[in-house]
Amino acid sequence: MARRFIAGAVCPRCGKQDKLVLDTVAERLECVNCDFQEQRPQAVGDVVKIVAPDKDSPPRPR
Repeated sequence: MARRFIAGAVCPRCGKQDKLVLDTVAERLECVNCDFQEQRPQAVGDVVKIVAPDKDSPPRPR
Protein backbone atom coordinates (compact mmCIF):
# COMPACT_ATOMS: atom_id res chain seq x y z
CA MET A 1 0.00 0.00 0.00
CA ALA A 2 1.42 3.39 -1.02
CA ARG A 3 0.12 6.18 1.22
CA ARG A 4 0.74 9.89 0.77
CA PHE A 5 -0.29 12.66 3.14
CA ILE A 6 -2.16 15.55 1.55
CA ALA A 7 -0.62 18.78 2.83
CA GLY A 8 -3.14 21.32 4.11
CA ALA A 9 -6.17 19.02 3.67
CA VAL A 10 -8.86 19.10 6.36
CA CYS A 11 -10.82 15.98 7.30
CA PRO A 12 -14.55 16.50 6.62
CA ARG A 13 -15.52 14.40 9.66
CA CYS A 14 -13.18 15.50 12.49
CA GLY A 15 -11.95 18.83 11.06
CA LYS A 16 -8.27 18.12 11.75
CA GLN A 17 -5.74 19.49 9.27
CA ASP A 18 -2.90 17.41 7.77
CA LYS A 19 -4.43 14.06 8.82
CA LEU A 20 -5.70 12.88 5.40
CA VAL A 21 -3.72 10.32 3.45
CA LEU A 22 -4.29 9.05 -0.07
CA ASP A 23 -3.97 5.31 -0.57
CA THR A 24 -2.73 5.35 -4.17
CA VAL A 25 -3.34 1.64 -4.70
CA ALA A 26 -6.96 1.48 -3.49
CA GLU A 27 -7.75 5.05 -4.68
CA ARG A 28 -9.14 5.94 -1.24
CA LEU A 29 -8.81 8.91 1.13
CA GLU A 30 -8.34 8.07 4.81
CA CYS A 31 -8.04 10.13 7.99
CA VAL A 32 -5.45 8.84 10.46
CA ASN A 33 -7.22 10.67 13.30
CA CYS A 34 -10.85 9.50 13.05
CA ASP A 35 -10.92 6.55 10.60
CA PHE A 36 -12.82 8.55 7.93
CA GLN A 37 -12.64 6.83 4.53
CA GLU A 38 -13.84 7.93 1.12
CA GLN A 39 -13.43 6.12 -2.17
CA ARG A 40 -12.14 8.41 -4.90
CA PRO A 41 -14.56 8.77 -7.83
CA GLN A 42 -13.68 7.07 -11.08
CA ALA A 43 -12.76 9.41 -13.95
CA VAL A 44 -14.97 7.70 -16.54
CA GLY A 45 -18.65 8.59 -16.44
CA ASP A 46 -18.54 10.85 -13.37
CA VAL A 47 -20.13 14.26 -13.75
CA VAL A 48 -19.06 17.28 -11.75
CA LYS A 49 -21.33 20.29 -11.69
CA ILE A 50 -19.62 23.64 -11.15
CA VAL A 51 -21.91 26.44 -10.06
CA ALA A 52 -20.89 30.08 -10.11
CA PRO A 53 -21.97 32.10 -7.07
CA ASP A 54 -24.74 34.67 -7.46
CA LYS A 55 -23.66 38.29 -7.75
CA ASP A 56 -25.78 39.17 -4.72
CA SER A 57 -24.54 36.35 -2.46
CA PRO A 58 -22.12 37.23 0.36
CA PRO A 59 -18.48 36.18 -0.09
CA ARG A 60 -17.49 32.79 1.33
CA PRO A 61 -15.28 32.86 4.45
CA ARG A 62 -11.75 31.60 3.94
